Amino acid sequence: MTGMNIIGFLDVFVGTLATFLAAVCTYKLRKIEFKGMPLLAASMPVIFNAIFIGMELAIAYFPATIMMGFAINAFQVGLGELLACFVVGLPLINVLKKTKLFNEKM
Repeated sequence: MTGMNIIGFLDVFVGTLATFLAAVCTYKLRKIEFKGMPLLAASMPVIFNAIFIGMELAIAYFPATIMMGFAINAFQVGLGELLACFVVGLPLINVLKKTKLFNEKM
């Protein structure tokens, strides 16, 4: 399989597991709010993806220096997730809460 990403197959399982665990924890923590914001719930994708994907990347690309590779990758993945969840996600939730569609029961 030429041209295939080195971690593509592994990422199917590790990435899916990280996303599933983050989603379950986010759902369980969704009603815990600080100043009207579900900060704890929003932090779950940041934590799970930083750990799981950071380790996955460290194993694949930095096998000789796993701890250093993990630290670098966990930080980078966590930072990206932090921006997505807190800078984009939480403000989007606040905007959607004001719409009629968001408040309807489905």
